[in-house]
Amino acid sequence: MQNLGILYDAGRGVEKNHARANALYREAIEADSTDDIALWNLGLSHFEGTAVTPSLPAALSLWRRAADLGNAQAQRNIATAYLQGDGGYEQTGADKSYTVQLNRKLFWGE
Repeated sequence: MQNLGILYDAGRGVEKNHARANALYREAIEADSTDDIALWNLGLSHFEGTAVTPSLPAALSLWRRAADLGNAQAQRNIATAYLQGDGGYEQTGADKSYTVQLNRKLFWGE
């Protein structure tokens, strides 16, 4: 499902349709909650506001699920958002700890 969503997002072989892509990502996640790529892509849609209302909290929630499954792109996006304070998002103590953990994984392989 998520592969088809990627095609709709890019308009490859089908007419570009971000709403359809998001629906396919959601279907993929419902069918397999461990689909880290669908979680990452849907998070990106929420972050950028592609066919949905932009929402950093929704993006971070989806990316965190993907990051916990080992998705390096999601780990990087979360760490970057937390470190930059994107969207005025303030870190709680748990968020700061998670950011440190992600950076250690990404940069030092811990």
